[in-house]
Amino acid sequence: MNEEKRICPLLSADFESGYMNCRLDKCAWYYHDRAMCALEALVEAANEAVVVLEDIPVSLSEMADTIAER
Repeated sequence: MNEEKRICPLLSADFESGYMNCRLDKCAWYYHDRAMCALEALVEAANEAVVVLEDIPVSLSEMADTIAER
């Protein structure tokens, strides 16, 4: 099996040590359902949310004003 090596964002935060590999299921931050680091999953979810929010044609404040007028 040829596994792709992933860089751990937590262990690699110390720039003096260089990049450290992900420890996969040995790490508490590893998200088994998506086979990735939970931090990476959070970034993906945030990016998906931005795309959804960009498709909303009316701002929330405009919606609140419309509801208040009724």
